[in-house]
This record gives sequence, C-alpha cells and structure tokens, in this order.
Amino acid sequence: MPDQHPSTFCKDFTEENLQLLSNCLLQVRHDVFQLMQDPLDDNYTRECAAFSRSRNAIIAMCKNLELPQFSLINGGMDVTFCIGNSIPIRFYRDDPHNPQKSDRFRQKSQNRELFPTNDQAVLFAMLVVEDLNIDGTEPCAYFIGFNKLDEKLFRWCSKESVSIASEIDESVPQSVSISDPVLEKKDTQSQQKKNKKKN
Repeated sequence: MPDQHPSTFCKDFTEENLQLLSNCLLQVRHDVFQLMQDPLDDNYTRECAAFSRSRNAIIAMCKNLELPQFSLINGGMDVTFCIGNSIPIRFYRDDPHNPQKSDRFRQKSQNRELFPTNDQAVLFAMLVVEDLNIDGTEPCAYFIGFNKLDEKLFRWCSKESVSIASEIDESVPQSVSISDPVLEKKDTQSQQKKNKKKN
C-alpha cells in the first residue's frame, strides 16, 4: 500500500505540487547549513533556524496568491496546511522511515472528524525532511499519509533535491572606505548637574 502515489488518495497531491513544496524546504535547509558555519553555531542552532525558516517558508507559500493550491490551517509553531481540498498536513523533523510523532497528530486530526473514516481514507499527512546522510548523499523530503489506525497508506520521496556541494568563490572583493560614524554624547546626570551649577 505505501508504494501507491499520494495522488491515488487525493487528486491535489500531484507530483508537481509535492516537488514544489519539497524543493522549497530542501533549499531552505541547505541555505541554513551553508550560512551558519560560525564557531558559535552547532547542530542545535542550525536545526532551530532550519525549522523556523521552513515553517515561515510554508506560511509564505500558503499566502502567495500565485500558489492558490496551498492554504494555511494553523500558522503557529505546529504549522498545519492543505494542498487543494485535502486533509491536514504537518511539517515535522522526524525519522521518515519510523516516524514517532504521527500518533499525536492522529489524535488531533480525529478530534476534528465528525464522522469516522474508513481504513482506506487518509486522515492526515506528514511532511518530513531528513538529515544529511552519513554517506554524503543528498537529503530527501518525505510525504507520508496515514489512516485512522496510524497505518501508512503512502510514502512519497522527493526525486529532486538541492545539491549540498557548492562552488566557493575565492576572489576577494575590493575594500570600500567607510566614513566614521557621527556620535553624540548622552547627557548624563553628572553632566546635567554641572549644567545646573553653571546656570
């Protein structure tokens, strides 16, 4: 069953929509890890930035009038959105092969259901971006759909991903002269007292 394409369960889960979404999140993650190379950065600071920027990217896509297929359900930290007229989708950092957070999202989704769904209906979906693999292969985004029993109905993996290797420009830009900033001293209490004595 997980080998079926997501569009089998929802016509809006097209290859184009899924690639557009996954490529955006992979690009965000790539940019964060390339940018945050300061000695004061570690995996925690990078992961926090990557999650926050990914969340903001999803919200921006949902607000983009040129992308009407994406709509926002919840813009909070547990950002939830839809593709077309579909079921709720959550963005997670999780193990795509053994997701641990699906049960919690399933309970929230079931609370929104007025009528019980059958076992072959997708109740909710997770969008998961994996870490850079140890062997150096590029990370992928996974789109996973579950039924009310928390069983996987499909698992889609992005075919295109952002290249982690980037060309480094070793040329040094020319220096530019910058004038000194104009600073004004604050009128401190002591200075105010001196001014009063003079008066």
